[in-house]
Amino acid sequence: LARCATSIQLAAENAGIGENDRDELVDYFLNGYNNNLNRLQTNLSELNQPISDKYLTKPISKAINKVSNYSSNQFMQDMIKNGSFILNDKITSISTDIKTSVTLAVNNYLSLKKNTSLRVKDVAARIAGKGSLGKYRYIVLLGDPKQKISDFILELKEASQPSSTIAIGSLSGNQAQRVVQANKYFVSLSDPYLDTIKINNIDFFIKQLNPDEKVDLSKMDKKSDFKEFLDTVAYVVARANARSGKYFDILKDFKQSQANISQFSKQYSKQVKQDFEAFKNNH
Repeated sequence: LARCATSIQLAAENAGIGENDRDELVDYFLNGYNNNLNRLQTNLSELNQPISDKYLTKPISKAINKVSNYSSNQFMQDMIKNGSFILNDKITSISTDIKTSVTLAVNNYLSLKKNTSLRVKDVAARIAGKGSLGKYRYIVLLGDPKQKISDFILELKEASQPSSTIAIGSLSGNQAQRVVQANKYFVSLSDPYLDTIKINNIDFFIKQLNPDEKVDLSKMDKKSDFKEFLDTVAYVVARANARSGKYFDILKDFKQSQANISQFSKQYSKQVKQDFEAFKNNH
């Protein structure tokens, strides 16, 4: 919630929305989250169903429809040529040793999934995200020699301690499993390949790589447009939290923390800008 509230501050400022209105948007999001969290507890069956279109506002529906109409063949053409990944500034080659280690781990994973007809055709490194930069991330092209299954791509990403451990201390256990469980809270029908995997004793989570589309927040230069967008964001976050089964703990903590989250987002958005200026000045 704190990260999301901070992102609202930054995105709204980037869209030209004034400071007081940005604070109002954060409070609007947090109140919407609270209302949805309470409502969902009397509609538990809703938690196991795909998100209804009535909760998807226009810019989000547009992004989803764009991805839905993007064929798998087109995606593979954009990613693959002659059975190998197309290398660019985001997809890079790896050493033979790393490729061997990744291939072995994925083959073992596939055998446990009883998908023995699939084989690894290519492996590459992938650069994506912001907070995860510097972590190991690989993409694996899988194919079926008998051509019963179309080629598709798996992504493997190193799972490490979350940034919040600076405040709460290190978490025990498999961090990839924590990420996998969090993903399952957000979606009722999760990726069948979503799981954990180890490579050279490092925990990774593995999932299918699919095309994605982002909402252009910079075009939401009106507070009313931004609020409409936040209606969906508040619902999705509340729904995921409610699916955890820890409703009462979350609600109690939220009631105690709401004002602090709002204030934190205001202060930390300023810190982000200061850090960005410092980064630019030193590079």
